[in-house]
Amino acid sequence: KCFGKLGIVPVPDREIVQNALAYKGILDTIKRLDPFMVVVGQRGTSSVKNIVMGSTTARLLEKSNCPVITVPSKMDI
Repeated sequence: KCFGKLGIVPVPDREIVQNALAYKGILDTIKRLDPFMVVVGQRGTSSVKNIVMGSTTARLLEKSNCPVITVPSKMDI
């Protein structure tokens, strides 16, 4: 729906499992892989700490050295 006119764009993805706090593990992976950008969801599992977006997303936006694109949890693509 959002990207209808753009067509399909191949994007490499990776699944990485780490034993760390989510944002710390993602930041470590960003430093190691040096990606062009990171795409994350806006809704996490924490309590009322961050109502608009999850605490992991908020920390990534604040501390990441590459662009972070946030996607709403209920976005119809």
